[in-house]
Amino acid sequence: MMKDHEPPVCAYLGIMIHCKTRRRNLVDTFFKLGLSVSYERVLEISTSIANDVCRRYIQEGIVYLTHILQNVFTSSAVDNIDLNPSRILSKDTFHGTGTAEQKNLTYHANCLCRDAHQFEVNLWQERDSKFVETDIVNDMIKFLETEHFAVVIGASGMGKSSIIHHIALKFYQKEGWTVIPCHSPQEVINHYKENECLMFVIDNICGKYAVSGVDIENWINNKYILKMMLGKGKIKILASCRLEIFNEEKVQISLRPFISYNFDLSSKYRLSPKEKLAIAGKYLRSEDCEKLKEIIEIVTFSPLLCFLFSKYEDLPLHEFLNGPFNIFRHEWDNLKVVDPHKYCLLFMFVIFNGTINESLFEEPNDDVKQKLENVFESLNIDRSTALSSIRNKLDFCVGTYFIKIGKMYKVIHDKMFDFLCCYFGRNMTSFVIEYANIEVLCERTQLQSLRPCGNRYTVIIAKEYEKEYFQRFQKDIQTGSLYNALKNVQMKYRNYREQFHNILMTMSKESVKQIMKNRDENGNNAFITLCSHGYDEIAQFFISMGFDVNGKDTRLSPMTAACGSGNYSTVVLLIKHGAKLNRADKYGDTPLYVACFGGFENVIRLLIQKGADINKTAKSGGSPLFAACNGGDDSIVDMLVAKGASVNKNTKSGNTPLFAACCGGFESIVNTLVNKGALVNKTFENEESPLFASCQRGYENIARLLIDKDANINNATKSGQTPLNVACCGEFLSIVQLLISKGASVNNTNENTASPLYVSCQGGYKDIVQLLLQNGARVNNFENNYTPLHAACSRGYYEIAKLLIEKQSDVNASKGDGQTPLHAAVKSNNDKLVDLLVYEGSDLNKTYGCDFTPLYDASIAGNLQAVTILVENGAVINIPSYSRETALFVACRDGHYEISKFLVERGADINKSNCHGDTPIHIACAGQHEKIVQMLVENVADINELNNDKEIPFYIACKNGNYTIAKILMNKEMNIDDTTIYGWTALYAAASYGYKEVVGLLIENGANVNQCNTFGWTPLIAACREEHIDTVILLVNNGADIDIANPNGETPMHVACLCGNSSIFQFLLNKGAILDRFDAQGNYPLHSACYNGHSEIVTLLLEYDVDVNSINELKNTPLHVACVCGHYEIIQKLIEKRANVKKVNIEAETPLFVACKGGYFKIVRMLIEANSEIVNVVNINGWTPLCAACKEGHYETVETLLEKGADLNKANCDGHTPFDIAIMNKHEKIFELLQDKGADIIDWPDETCHTNIS
Repeated sequence: MMKDHEPPVCAYLGIMIHCKTRRRNLVDTFFKLGLSVSYERVLEISTSIANDVCRRYIQEGIVYLTHILQNVFTSSAVDNIDLNPSRILSKDTFHGTGTAEQKNLTYHANCLCRDAHQFEVNLWQERDSKFVETDIVNDMIKFLETEHFAVVIGASGMGKSSIIHHIALKFYQKEGWTVIPCHSPQEVINHYKENECLMFVIDNICGKYAVSGVDIENWINNKYILKMMLGKGKIKILASCRLEIFNEEKVQISLRPFISYNFDLSSKYRLSPKEKLAIAGKYLRSEDCEKLKEIIEIVTFSPLLCFLFSKYEDLPLHEFLNGPFNIFRHEWDNLKVVDPHKYCLLFMFVIFNGTINESLFEEPNDDVKQKLENVFESLNIDRSTALSSIRNKLDFCVGTYFIKIGKMYKVIHDKMFDFLCCYFGRNMTSFVIEYANIEVLCERTQLQSLRPCGNRYTVIIAKEYEKEYFQRFQKDIQTGSLYNALKNVQMKYRNYREQFHNILMTMSKESVKQIMKNRDENGNNAFITLCSHGYDEIAQFFISMGFDVNGKDTRLSPMTAACGSGNYSTVVLLIKHGAKLNRADKYGDTPLYVACFGGFENVIRLLIQKGADINKTAKSGGSPLFAACNGGDDSIVDMLVAKGASVNKNTKSGNTPLFAACCGGFESIVNTLVNKGALVNKTFENEESPLFASCQRGYENIARLLIDKDANINNATKSGQTPLNVACCGEFLSIVQLLISKGASVNNTNENTASPLYVSCQGGYKDIVQLLLQNGARVNNFENNYTPLHAACSRGYYEIAKLLIEKQSDVNASKGDGQTPLHAAVKSNNDKLVDLLVYEGSDLNKTYGCDFTPLYDASIAGNLQAVTILVENGAVINIPSYSRETALFVACRDGHYEISKFLVERGADINKSNCHGDTPIHIACAGQHEKIVQMLVENVADINELNNDKEIPFYIACKNGNYTIAKILMNKEMNIDDTTIYGWTALYAAASYGYKEVVGLLIENGANVNQCNTFGWTPLIAACREEHIDTVILLVNNGADIDIANPNGETPMHVACLCGNSSIFQFLLNKGAILDRFDAQGNYPLHSACYNGHSEIVTLLLEYDVDVNSINELKNTPLHVACVCGHYEIIQKLIEKRANVKKVNIEAETPLFVACKGGYFKIVRMLIEANSEIVNVVNINGWTPLCAACKEGHYETVETLLEKGADLNKANCDGHTPFDIAIMNKHEKIFELLQDKGADIIDWPDETCHTNIS
């Protein structure tokens, strides 16, 4: 029998290289060798290996493939990887965008949630195909050029998330940027990395349906560190927020330090009729779009409504757009009668807050089971209804009501969840109150007695249900959920708080103290929440119960919570009961510090009046004055300074109040501080001075003020940047003029920092360049191997280049890799600039790097005009690169037809091959550039030339499925069955990739349909493996042998069963394929289908009465094989067809033994119920199924075996009982269970050893 061993990691690499899916030959080979392959392990290792492989490819200049980036490895992908970046022989290959893609996959090697982030970004990419760009996109991108936090607000369903995801994807494609989906400011902090460009994307920034108190607290508590991170200029945050939530006062307060502007979809960026129709066109049928044109001005429109409408048939468009909830309400009313199980499923999503894990339907706990039985009964469904009958409805609803991500089912959109909650809240109010997740009640319900004015889909709790409502909250509070209860959106109403207070009054002092010990995810208790939100009457209650107002066991203190939120009356209450004014919380912040950071002047004045230490610093070293300067509030700064605050007290990193004010551009505060003696030359962290900060941000008046106060104008940071450098970078001309007039050095440079002239040339700032040149800037200085002229030419700035040349800049300057300004210019697509450099004497044939000439670069760039200028001025056409590629080669590779044609006409060598033997026509075929191939053929290119892999251009065309090119190249003198170095024919390649038209063309021209490759595979077996049904039919109808086997003994039928393709299976069967033929390892088609879990194929095979008890060389039956992988449904089918559960394999293992090793306790139960005699059958080493389960640590399996009569004291050949084995393998729960069941016990030493089953 198969030994339960796992292949080594190198074997997994082999699996991933040769397996596009789980259904590939190598996996099956491992299976036959007795190695158990874990697909979860494949996924785990593939991520790591893919990242490592791609990283090495980047370092070594190797082209890699989209398959590898997606962790999907195929033999065809690997065949096409090459050490030459120009060799592209697969249409999956891409060149140039790879670095950015690879970087996005490999960010933060130590980030445990990297794969989850990538998965989410992939989802955005899938959905982005339907995105329609409107004005908001360009405006936001422009805004983010200088700002670091952008938020999109609007009503639900207006496309807020789609917009921020689309913009994030644009950054994702940019070199140097990493995109990280987040859900809270804490996640931003956790993923922050110094000097990395990170784009954080946060949907529903302060709550989905209602304001989230937790989110508010998180933004307030983390505002200082976040502001510091944003101030570094390396990260950006993109966020979305519902309009009604954004307008809440507490949201405004919490986000005030970050947001200077919001993008409102309900006003400035409201969709125009034209934009609405464009969006609708992405989702609706053409006839619906025509109807919409007539009513677009009178219906409610949103992108979401179009999306939802597209998911259903026969809905009335006008009525749906104006009242989608009513449409769904009527549908659900009918559903209750017609399909109560589906109706019940919808309700379950309400009570489980919009998300259900599929495990819920397998083994729910007793509480959930009881809850669901009560729901069943209320809907006239039998209480004993199996959850599987509800589960069966789930997949039918995917795409309409739900989406599935991994094992999680989620409601398809927040708006649909709004509808569901509203509907069931009205129709099943008692059940919602009793069973719904606490968050549903807190966010989506309001008491009718409060006369609320909430969202139209808020569940209104009528007076008759209020008692039940508060009883539910009382129950939750008593079980430790006080913190959750305080999240209720109704806490903002005084009347509600009074009723809530009444609940608390019924509780004993001991109970109150106990529930107050609970902590939220931020380490704070409910009292902190009360102080943070200003719920004074309830806070007073807890104080009366003896709660310490100076509590030290939470991260925030009551005082910092109240002061940080600006809750004046709460601060008064706390002070009245003895709160200490200067005590810092666990973050190290004092009450006065957080009040100053929030800008709460009345709280600050109160604290100072009560004696708060005005110069006491936070843990970071920041003083209250520093915090106030960050916020830019003049009156608070004036108050603090007047009270004696130290103007030069700096943080631990050296940040002073003056520096903070300069960063914020707060001129009057800067003036106040300077006049009070602030040190203008005191530097921060990286030796950045206040003058540096103001010049970097373009604050001219502040810069002038500081200079007038003797600020050091040439003070450089650790990296060598001066105020002039950063002013040039920001294109702040007036500041540059000011600095130069005051004596700033224009030639400041070092090995780490570019000169002012270089950065100005790079930015295209002509006026600044002119000013610097007039003041003696040096034009021929090399900076990182390039001159300012290189910088200007690389961006195509003709006017700047001309200015530099007039100042004697060297047009042939080169260093390092040898690149000249001309090389840079030909890639910029500015022909005028190329002409200027040629005229000024640039060397036209100078090579750099891998022997690239300007002509070579111009050909890659697709710059026909530059190519023409260079050739007409004497550039040599056939100079090859290091890899022997000419300008013609790369033009053909990249599909530049006009350039290719021009070069051929000017005498380019049409048959010159590169180091891999590829000629221009090979590479044009690989890129599927039909016009270029036609042109090359007309100019007598050699179409029979072999490359190093013995591929002719025709083979490459067929491999890529290009019928047109294949037809162009078809030549009777050519042997259509020629093989490559790997034995592939053109027909084999086309069949393998499923190119039916090309296969037909080859067959028409006499291709041998049964010719095998080097490994003995025919085109038919390859087509079956890749599941190309049309190609399979075409090959068989044209004489392909359906029973020919490869060296492993696998026929097309074996392969079809292995892959699980029922259509191919049925077709081959209809054509007379043999079902009872075994392969080289003795496996029949039924073995293959069982191993891979192809239930439909198994059913078909059993219908044809194949031998259900057939055995392979290791005497494994199909039942053994299905048990190895835990395929429950297949095992059920086999037992129904009388599979022998007692049959043993070569190691005397029953299917039960195999299932026990895998820990499939449900299968174990089914097998024993089929025949209880097998429960104690031993294998060749005397191991019982119970021994196997104990060794592997499968607790539920052990429980099941004991229930079914397993002998708990039966020893194996070594004399070890199940208890002994559990002890040796340190499975504590299992040996305790065995001990409770009466197992014989011996004394074991502390140091125990592990043992193998066989």
